[in-house]
Amino acid sequence: MRTSARRKRTSSATGGPTLPAALRRLPSASYWLPQASRRLPRASRRLLALVLVLTLAAAGCGKKAPSTDYEDVEGDTWVDYTVAPSQSWASIAEDFFGDSGNAARIAADNGAELSEPPDPGQTLRIRIRHDELDQVRRLARAREPYNAGVAALAAGRYEEAREDFLEALRLAPEFVDARYNLGLSLLKLGRPDEAIEPLRQVAADRPMDKDAAYALASAWFHLGRYREAVEGLERALELDPGFLRAQYTLALALERMGEGARARQAWQRYLELDATSAWADEARQHLKTLP
Repeated sequence: MRTSARRKRTSSATGGPTLPAALRRLPSASYWLPQASRRLPRASRRLLALVLVLTLAAAGCGKKAPSTDYEDVEGDTWVDYTVAPSQSWASIAEDFFGDSGNAARIAADNGAELSEPPDPGQTLRIRIRHDELDQVRRLARAREPYNAGVAALAAGRYEEAREDFLEALRLAPEFVDARYNLGLSLLKLGRPDEAIEPLRQVAADRPMDKDAAYALASAWFHLGRYREAVEGLERALELDPGFLRAQYTLALALERMGEGARARQAWQRYLELDATSAWADEARQHLKTLP
Protein backbone atom coordinates (compact mmCIF):
# COMPACT_ATOMS: atom_id res chain seq x y z
CA MET A 1 0.00 0.00 0.00
CA ARG A 2 1.28 3.44 -0.85
CA THR A 3 1.61 5.63 2.17
CA SER A 4 3.21 8.97 2.98
CA ALA A 5 4.01 10.62 6.24
CA ARG A 6 2.54 14.03 6.77
CA ARG A 7 5.32 16.57 6.80
CA LYS A 8 5.42 18.79 9.86
CA ARG A 9 5.07 22.46 9.02
CA THR A 10 7.59 24.75 10.60
CA SER A 11 7.88 28.50 10.64
CA SER A 12 10.82 30.32 9.16
CA ALA A 13 12.31 33.60 10.23
CA THR A 14 13.22 34.26 6.61
CA GLY A 15 9.67 33.68 5.37
CA GLY A 16 10.16 30.25 3.81
CA PRO A 17 7.51 28.21 2.02
CA THR A 18 5.54 27.19 5.09
CA LEU A 19 2.58 28.30 7.11
CA PRO A 20 3.50 30.25 10.24
CA ALA A 21 3.87 28.53 13.58
CA ALA A 22 0.84 30.40 14.90
CA LEU A 23 -1.39 28.47 12.53
CA ARG A 24 -0.01 25.14 13.72
CA ARG A 25 -0.97 25.89 17.33
CA LEU A 26 -4.61 26.48 16.48
CA PRO A 27 -7.21 23.77 15.90
CA SER A 28 -8.14 22.68 12.38
CA ALA A 29 -5.16 24.38 10.77
CA SER A 30 -5.95 22.62 7.51
CA TYR A 31 -8.97 24.92 7.21
CA TRP A 32 -6.59 27.57 5.98
CA LEU A 33 -5.29 25.39 3.17
CA PRO A 34 -7.29 25.16 -0.05
CA GLN A 35 -10.25 22.83 0.17
CA ALA A 36 -10.30 19.61 -1.87
CA SER A 37 -12.89 19.21 -4.59
CA ARG A 38 -15.76 16.95 -3.64
CA ARG A 39 -16.05 13.26 -4.40
CA LEU A 40 -18.10 12.82 -7.55
CA PRO A 41 -21.75 11.88 -6.98
CA ARG A 42 -23.52 8.54 -7.32
CA ALA A 43 -24.28 9.10 -10.97
CA SER A 44 -20.69 8.23 -11.87
CA ARG A 45 -21.89 4.59 -11.97
CA ARG A 46 -24.19 5.52 -14.80
CA LEU A 47 -21.38 7.31 -16.53
CA LEU A 48 -19.22 4.21 -16.27
CA ALA A 49 -22.06 2.25 -17.83
CA LEU A 50 -22.16 4.87 -20.56
CA VAL A 51 -18.50 4.12 -21.35
CA LEU A 52 -19.45 0.55 -22.25
CA VAL A 53 -22.53 1.65 -24.17
CA LEU A 54 -20.67 4.20 -26.25
CA THR A 55 -17.74 1.88 -26.85
CA LEU A 56 -20.08 -0.82 -28.17
CA ALA A 57 -21.83 1.70 -30.36
CA ALA A 58 -18.53 2.96 -31.76
CA ALA A 59 -17.59 -0.62 -32.62
CA GLY A 60 -20.83 -1.10 -34.55
CA CYS A 61 -22.38 -3.40 -31.97
CA GLY A 62 -25.68 -1.58 -31.93
CA LYS A 63 -27.15 1.90 -31.84
CA LYS A 64 -29.18 1.71 -28.67
CA ALA A 65 -27.91 1.05 -25.18
CA PRO A 66 -29.20 -1.94 -23.20
CA SER A 67 -30.84 0.51 -20.79
CA THR A 68 -33.72 2.97 -20.94
CA ASP A 69 -31.37 5.60 -19.49
CA TYR A 70 -29.81 6.21 -22.90
CA GLU A 71 -31.25 6.90 -26.32
CA ASP A 72 -29.88 8.29 -29.56
CA VAL A 73 -31.86 11.20 -30.94
CA GLU A 74 -30.60 12.88 -34.11
CA GLY A 75 -26.99 11.99 -33.32
CA ASP A 76 -27.19 13.02 -29.66
CA THR A 77 -27.06 10.73 -26.65
CA TRP A 78 -29.32 11.49 -23.69
CA VAL A 79 -28.60 10.33 -20.16
CA ASP A 80 -30.97 10.32 -17.18
CA TYR A 81 -29.23 11.89 -14.19
CA THR A 82 -30.44 12.26 -10.59
CA VAL A 83 -29.38 15.50 -8.93
CA ALA A 84 -27.34 15.05 -5.74
CA PRO A 85 -27.66 17.44 -2.75
CA SER A 86 -25.93 20.81 -3.16
CA GLN A 87 -25.36 20.34 -6.88
CA SER A 88 -25.69 23.25 -9.29
CA TRP A 89 -25.98 23.38 -13.06
CA ALA A 90 -22.28 24.23 -13.16
CA SER A 91 -21.19 21.29 -11.02
CA ILE A 92 -23.32 18.88 -13.08
CA ALA A 93 -21.71 20.20 -16.26
CA GLU A 94 -18.28 19.75 -14.67
CA ASP A 95 -19.11 16.16 -13.74
CA PHE A 96 -20.05 15.27 -17.31
CA PHE A 97 -17.85 17.51 -19.43
CA GLY A 98 -14.95 18.55 -17.20
CA ASP A 99 -15.93 22.23 -17.05
CA SER A 100 -18.99 24.36 -16.44
CA GLY A 101 -19.35 25.65 -20.00
CA ASN A 102 -22.40 23.49 -20.75
CA ALA A 103 -24.32 24.51 -17.62
CA ALA A 104 -26.71 26.82 -19.48
CA ARG A 105 -27.39 24.15 -22.11
CA ILE A 106 -28.22 21.53 -19.47
CA ALA A 107 -30.58 23.94 -17.72
CA ALA A 108 -32.30 24.89 -20.99
CA ASP A 109 -32.66 21.25 -22.06
CA ASN A 110 -34.56 20.69 -18.81
CA GLY A 111 -36.80 23.74 -19.15
CA ALA A 112 -35.00 25.80 -16.50
CA GLU A 113 -33.07 29.03 -16.26
CA LEU A 114 -29.41 29.00 -15.23
CA SER A 115 -30.33 31.14 -12.22
CA GLU A 116 -32.76 28.47 -10.96
CA PRO A 117 -30.79 25.68 -9.23
CA PRO A 118 -31.94 22.09 -9.80
CA ASP A 119 -33.73 20.31 -6.96
CA PRO A 120 -32.01 17.42 -5.14
CA GLY A 121 -33.52 14.16 -6.32
CA GLN A 122 -34.73 15.71 -9.57
CA THR A 123 -34.14 13.59 -12.69
CA LEU A 124 -32.50 15.54 -15.50
CA ARG A 125 -31.92 14.67 -19.13
CA ILE A 126 -28.29 15.33 -20.09
CA ARG A 127 -27.61 15.74 -23.81
CA ILE A 128 -24.23 14.61 -25.08
CA ARG A 129 -23.43 15.59 -28.66
CA HIS A 130 -21.60 13.21 -30.95
CA ASP A 131 -18.44 15.35 -30.85
CA GLU A 132 -18.48 15.21 -27.04
CA LEU A 133 -18.66 11.43 -26.67
CA ASP A 134 -14.92 10.81 -26.50
CA GLN A 135 -14.48 13.45 -23.81
CA VAL A 136 -17.32 12.06 -21.72
CA ARG A 137 -15.85 8.56 -22.06
CA ARG A 138 -12.45 9.78 -20.87
CA LEU A 139 -13.92 11.57 -17.88
CA ALA A 140 -16.05 8.57 -16.95
CA ARG A 141 -12.98 6.30 -16.94
CA ALA A 142 -11.04 8.83 -14.87
CA ARG A 143 -13.63 8.93 -12.09
CA GLU A 144 -12.42 5.79 -10.34
CA PRO A 145 -8.84 7.00 -9.72
CA TYR A 146 -10.19 10.50 -9.05
CA ASN A 147 -12.53 9.33 -6.29
CA ALA A 148 -9.73 7.16 -4.87
CA GLY A 149 -7.56 10.28 -4.78
CA VAL A 150 -10.21 12.31 -2.98
CA ALA A 151 -10.50 9.55 -0.34
CA ALA A 152 -6.70 9.32 0.04
CA LEU A 153 -6.40 13.09 0.35
CA ALA A 154 -9.04 13.19 3.08
CA ALA A 155 -7.23 10.39 4.95
CA GLY A 156 -3.88 12.19 4.81
CA ARG A 157 -2.30 9.76 2.33
CA TYR A 158 -0.99 12.57 0.17
CA GLU A 159 1.49 10.68 -2.01
CA GLU A 160 -1.17 8.10 -2.81
CA ALA A 161 -3.58 10.91 -3.65
CA ARG A 162 -1.01 12.54 -5.92
CA GLU A 163 -0.57 9.29 -7.87
CA ASP A 164 -4.32 8.80 -8.18
CA PHE A 165 -4.87 12.32 -9.54
CA LEU A 166 -2.01 11.86 -12.00
CA GLU A 167 -3.70 8.68 -13.23
CA ALA A 168 -7.02 10.51 -13.59
CA LEU A 169 -5.29 13.20 -15.64
CA ARG A 170 -3.56 10.58 -17.79
CA LEU A 171 -7.00 9.22 -18.65
CA ALA A 172 -8.66 12.64 -19.01
CA PRO A 173 -6.21 15.56 -19.38
CA GLU A 174 -9.14 18.01 -19.37
CA PHE A 175 -10.27 16.92 -15.86
CA VAL A 176 -9.96 20.27 -14.04
CA ASP A 177 -10.96 19.00 -10.59
CA ALA A 178 -8.26 16.33 -10.79
CA ARG A 179 -5.67 18.98 -11.67
CA TYR A 180 -6.83 21.16 -8.77
CA ASN A 181 -6.56 18.28 -6.30
CA LEU A 182 -3.18 17.29 -7.71
CA GLY A 183 -1.97 20.77 -6.83
CA LEU A 184 -3.47 20.50 -3.36
CA SER A 185 -1.81 17.11 -2.81
CA LEU A 186 1.55 18.63 -3.70
CA LEU A 187 0.93 21.47 -1.24
CA LYS A 188 0.15 18.92 1.46
CA LEU A 189 3.38 17.09 0.60
CA GLY A 190 5.36 20.29 1.09
CA ARG A 191 6.15 20.62 -2.64
CA PRO A 192 4.64 24.01 -3.55
CA ASP A 193 7.10 24.52 -6.41
CA GLU A 194 5.54 21.53 -8.19
CA ALA A 195 2.03 22.71 -7.32
CA ILE A 196 2.39 26.04 -9.15
CA GLU A 197 1.91 24.76 -12.70
CA PRO A 198 -1.23 22.64 -12.18
CA LEU A 199 -2.80 25.33 -10.01
CA ARG A 200 -1.90 28.03 -12.52
CA GLN A 201 -3.72 26.02 -15.20
CA VAL A 202 -6.77 25.62 -12.97
CA ALA A 203 -6.89 29.35 -12.22
CA ALA A 204 -6.72 30.07 -15.96
CA ASP A 205 -9.47 27.54 -16.72
CA ARG A 206 -11.70 28.88 -13.94
CA PRO A 207 -11.08 32.62 -13.63
CA MET A 208 -14.28 33.10 -11.60
CA ASP A 209 -13.45 30.37 -9.06
CA LYS A 210 -12.32 31.83 -5.74
CA ASP A 211 -10.89 28.49 -4.56
CA ALA A 212 -8.71 28.24 -7.67
CA ALA A 213 -7.34 31.73 -7.06
CA TYR A 214 -6.76 30.96 -3.39
CA ALA A 215 -5.03 27.64 -4.08
CA LEU A 216 -2.53 29.23 -6.47
CA ALA A 217 -1.93 32.07 -4.01
CA SER A 218 -1.30 29.50 -1.27
CA ALA A 219 1.41 27.87 -3.39
CA TRP A 220 3.12 31.23 -3.90
CA PHE A 221 2.79 31.93 -0.18
CA HIS A 222 4.47 28.62 0.72
CA LEU A 223 7.33 29.53 -1.61
CA GLY A 224 7.78 32.88 0.09
CA ARG A 225 6.70 34.66 -3.10
CA TYR A 226 4.43 37.03 -1.26
CA ARG A 227 3.83 39.56 -4.03
CA GLU A 228 2.46 36.85 -6.30
CA ALA A 229 0.48 35.49 -3.35
CA VAL A 230 -1.06 38.90 -2.68
CA GLU A 231 -2.21 39.18 -6.30
CA GLY A 232 -4.03 35.86 -6.07
CA LEU A 233 -5.47 36.59 -2.65
CA GLU A 234 -6.82 39.94 -3.78
CA ARG A 235 -8.41 38.20 -6.76
CA ALA A 236 -10.04 35.64 -4.46
CA LEU A 237 -11.40 38.48 -2.33
CA GLU A 238 -12.76 40.27 -5.40
CA LEU A 239 -14.77 37.13 -6.09
CA ASP A 240 -15.83 36.72 -2.45
CA PRO A 241 -15.19 39.71 -0.12
CA GLY A 242 -16.10 37.54 2.88
CA PHE A 243 -13.54 34.81 2.13
CA LEU A 244 -11.97 34.39 5.59
CA ARG A 245 -9.03 32.20 4.58
CA ALA A 246 -8.02 34.61 1.84
CA GLN A 247 -8.36 37.66 4.10
CA TYR A 248 -6.25 36.10 6.87
CA THR A 249 -3.54 34.96 4.48
CA LEU A 250 -3.52 38.34 2.72
CA ALA A 251 -2.85 40.10 6.01
CA LEU A 252 -0.08 37.63 6.81
CA ALA A 253 1.55 38.01 3.40
CA LEU A 254 1.47 41.81 3.59
CA GLU A 255 3.01 41.67 7.06
CA ARG A 256 5.83 39.46 5.81
CA MET A 257 6.44 41.86 2.93
CA GLY A 258 6.95 44.66 5.43
CA GLU A 259 3.83 46.47 4.24
CA GLY A 260 2.84 47.56 7.73
CA ALA A 261 0.03 49.98 6.85
CA ARG A 262 -1.61 47.62 4.36
CA ALA A 263 -1.17 44.68 6.74
CA ARG A 264 -2.89 46.62 9.51
CA GLN A 265 -5.85 47.36 7.24
CA ALA A 266 -6.01 43.71 6.22
CA TRP A 267 -6.00 42.48 9.84
CA GLN A 268 -8.68 45.00 10.75
CA ARG A 269 -10.77 43.84 7.82
CA TYR A 270 -10.37 40.26 9.01
CA LEU A 271 -11.69 41.24 12.43
CA GLU A 272 -14.70 42.88 10.78
CA LEU A 273 -15.49 39.48 9.26
CA ASP A 274 -14.58 37.34 12.28
CA ALA A 275 -14.36 38.82 15.75
CA THR A 276 -14.79 35.76 17.96
CA SER A 277 -12.73 32.78 16.76
CA ALA A 278 -9.24 31.71 17.79
CA TRP A 279 -8.09 33.10 14.46
CA ALA A 280 -9.49 36.48 15.47
CA ASP A 281 -7.37 36.33 18.62
CA GLU A 282 -4.32 35.69 16.43
CA ALA A 283 -5.25 38.65 14.24
CA ARG A 284 -5.34 40.89 17.32
CA GLN A 285 -1.90 39.64 18.35
CA HIS A 286 -0.55 40.52 14.93
CA LEU A 287 -2.04 44.00 15.18
CA LYS A 288 -0.26 44.54 18.49
CA THR A 289 3.12 43.77 16.93
CA LEU A 290 2.70 46.16 13.99
CA PRO A 291 4.23 49.63 14.30
